[in-house]
Amino acid sequence: MGRVVFLLLLLVGRASAGDGDLTWRTVDTPHFALHYPEGLERVAFRAARLCEEAHAALTPLLDHVPDRRTHVALTDFGDFANGSATALPYPRITLLAAPPALDGNLNDYDDWLRLLVFHEYAHILQLDNVSGLPAVFNAMFGKKFAPNHNVPSFQLEGEAVWVESLTSGRGRIRSAVFRGTLRAQALAGRLPGIDALVHAPLDFPGPNVWYMHGGHFFDWVGRTRGLQSAGLAHDAMSDQLIPFALNRALRSATGETLTALHAAWVADLTARSQAELAGLEAEGLTPHAALTTSGQRHEQPRFLPDGTLLALHSASQEPYGIWAHPADGSPARLAVEVDGASGFDVCAHGRFLVYELPQPFREAYSFHDLYLLDLGTGERRRLTRGGRLREAACSTDGTFVVASQIVAGRTRLVRVDVADGRLTVLHDPGGLDQITHPAISPDGRLVVATRVSQRHGRDLVALHLDDGRLERLTNDDALELMPRFSPDGRWIVYASDKTGIFDLYAQATDALGASRRLTRVATSALDPAISPDGQRLVFRLITSEGTDLHETPFRPDDAAVEGEAAPPEVPRPDVGDAPLPSRPYAATETLWPVAWSPAFSVTNATDAASQLGVELDAADASGHHFLVAAVNTTPAEQGLAASLSYSLHLFRPTFTISASHATQTRANGALHGSLPQDWREATTSFGATASVGFGRAARGASASLRYGYSLLSPIENVDPAHDPLDRGPILPEADTRGSLSATMRFGDVDATPFAISTEAGRTFGATVRFRHPQLGGDLETAEIFLDYAEYLDLWWRHALALRLVTAFGRGEADQRVFYALGAPQERNIL
Repeated sequence: MGRVVFLLLLLVGRASAGDGDLTWRTVDTPHFALHYPEGLERVAFRAARLCEEAHAALTPLLDHVPDRRTHVALTDFGDFANGSATALPYPRITLLAAPPALDGNLNDYDDWLRLLVFHEYAHILQLDNVSGLPAVFNAMFGKKFAPNHNVPSFQLEGEAVWVESLTSGRGRIRSAVFRGTLRAQALAGRLPGIDALVHAPLDFPGPNVWYMHGGHFFDWVGRTRGLQSAGLAHDAMSDQLIPFALNRALRSATGETLTALHAAWVADLTARSQAELAGLEAEGLTPHAALTTSGQRHEQPRFLPDGTLLALHSASQEPYGIWAHPADGSPARLAVEVDGASGFDVCAHGRFLVYELPQPFREAYSFHDLYLLDLGTGERRRLTRGGRLREAACSTDGTFVVASQIVAGRTRLVRVDVADGRLTVLHDPGGLDQITHPAISPDGRLVVATRVSQRHGRDLVALHLDDGRLERLTNDDALELMPRFSPDGRWIVYASDKTGIFDLYAQATDALGASRRLTRVATSALDPAISPDGQRLVFRLITSEGTDLHETPFRPDDAAVEGEAAPPEVPRPDVGDAPLPSRPYAATETLWPVAWSPAFSVTNATDAASQLGVELDAADASGHHFLVAAVNTTPAEQGLAASLSYSLHLFRPTFTISASHATQTRANGALHGSLPQDWREATTSFGATASVGFGRAARGASASLRYGYSLLSPIENVDPAHDPLDRGPILPEADTRGSLSATMRFGDVDATPFAISTEAGRTFGATVRFRHPQLGGDLETAEIFLDYAEYLDLWWRHALALRLVTAFGRGEADQRVFYALGAPQERNIL
């Protein structure tokens, strides 16, 4: 048994929920305490200044000032851009330091960190607004009641998107992707109803309606009903013990209900979309043919030398992966199933694919790495580890890859040698600038990419690999994305939103800087790809149901050269990243419980075991320490219980320790002669657990090792009066148990977006538990618990689920372990 425990400890010690090697520090400002790990100083100092800027700009706009400082945690454990905010039990924001991808929903910005800070602080001002009875209860219990936390995400996220755009020169309200999607849905009569918006519809764009439709709706409300309307609506919600009174809150703020405002917005958006379409039709729309029609996501088209078109598909009833569209027009087929892949490119004249997958790194992080797939043999080889690489482009000969690498809040261009995975930095823009979406010329001498910079604006640039010279290809206020070279190297084709709609443009490589317009569409065209014969231009078109692949003839020589574009706007003064005073991070500042709540539960229909008690919990701002404590009573059993649990998410692995003590009266627990008697007993327990999660892409696994100790002993029992003629009393014995258990779980279940259940894959779990005197108890037992589930994809969207559960145990004859199968026990559902 000792050897098994040792091997399990080795396994558990390899994974983590945090990085204990990081040293955390804190920057204090008048209204914020910003916590960050060393290595992110420049991001942290900039974020701290932006927080104060957000406080000055947003508190009058949203009509609320928090009564305490907001704690902000800046982390960098992954490659996805995001943030979160809560007002309970104190104002707290989490900022992720990875910059957003420029082809996603967050693509329209001049300073990504500014938009993120303003967005999350808008949430604090929404959620922290509490008055009336909820404020009285908070004075009694601590910050436990926040009525605005019950406002639907459609309003919370929509207002935050409006705020981020109102207070900057960019933001998602100005995004051509958002505008194009809304225009497509308005023209098709497919705008979601208010019932879908306040939930999360399955139809495209899913939960993104909160940001896309919600943002534009509240932008319209602000422009037509007054900028003060958002703050007034949250004032009206701030004293509501019964949630969801949205119509009443909006009527209080604007004089009209939510449903009436939404109907007016839909009418206005539809009329504007029809007028915009009429103007585009008058100029002449580009004819194009659909290659896919199922919507959702069809993106990143890439041609093989034989004319086969590859693209990433994620449609309603299709498995996610790289699909092949044969040149002869026959039906598309799934070529490579790559769960979690976010980008790919064709290498070595179609022999290989390079693609990126999120993978664990040092078990505390989730970073994107590059893989090379041999299309002939199916062999896969990992090129990098911890690379933080995305938007990879492969050279024609397949000897190297150029990718965008995330580092400390910015991205830079790196070269990855295919032979050994060695990385070489090609260009680092510095600051929090981004340089992304590289494309390599067929001769391997030029790399074209998009640069977004506080100093230089948003433009297309060309990096000459022979001398490192950076050449600017565009100089306007538009966003240019996804450049691609034509197979003969004569043209660079890219998407630009210079008209407010993403269309495709081209520049001749022998006349860089002169743009020719290739398309005019009503929504937006992105992701260009030119066929090997140079005749077809395939692109991703925004539709009312998502994005689909369309094509049009590629005729750049027939396109007229565009005139001079409007010069870029003068950039906003940079807040800078000059050093600020900092101090060591102190978890105890926020770890102490600042709120408590009464607890009540009913465990059976007769209320005989109802519980009353008090619960409290606490967590520090960085998310390293978690504390939960409770005191409960069971009056019917004269029971009293106290428990304490502490979790540490800082090292490898995650550790949890817990302790509890409980007293109770067990009805008829003893037998005195022929009469049953109540029996008082106390249970003291202690537990320690080390747990980890690990896996890759769509496959997940976890392991845990737990030690438990419990002592059951009699207390406060009166010695019975014993009649010599009665049989001897039967009294419960004191019981001491020490156990060691190990659990492993694995799962790779999957389902298509519109599935009603899991459709494919399996889950497996196994637990081994030992009891032994050497572990501190009186018993010696061994048990194993196994469960297995398999999901089989059948036909017509049907799936078959099979589940097996089994257990086996051995132990002392008078301490048998019992197992049972059957229906769940009855329970009170109230």
